[in-house]
Amino acid sequence: MNAHAKAATRARLLGNLVRGRAMIHPQRRAYEAAARHLHDASAALLDSTDDLTGQLDDATKAALKAARRCLAATDVPTILLPYVTAPVTGELPTLPALDLPHSTTRAHANSLRAWRLGALDRINDCNDEMAMAALDALIDVHRGWADLVHALYSDAA
Repeated sequence: MNAHAKAATRARLLGNLVRGRAMIHPQRRAYEAAARHLHDASAALLDSTDDLTGQLDDATKAALKAARRCLAATDVPTILLPYVTAPVTGELPTLPALDLPHSTTRAHANSLRAWRLGALDRINDCNDEMAMAALDALIDVHRGWADLVHALYSDAA
């Protein structure tokens, strides 16, 4: 599978995951719109050629920009979009280094990092359910990381 096809699969699966969350959320329209844009990004990635290695075409960029705008109104972190495009761009988001004063917060951060690595191992699984579970885990990891950072800096204030 080429890089664009991998990214298209990730966009489609994230769109499916987001659409599934729409069923149980009061902001259903934002979720559904984000899912539509992710599916548009998937189609655009499949239509693009691998000659653009390292780059996204304009249709993909537009669909991802629209998806980002819609995801901002949901509980799905927009940081997941670079995981979608990573096969093409080669750029994966990271969990930045933090100066963690307590052993419990360091252990929690290490746990989140390990969970992220496990998800990255499964994100390219040929079984769609496993790959979607990896994306779901990445949602939880990044939400957990945001909570950790928020707690760290709200304690410091």
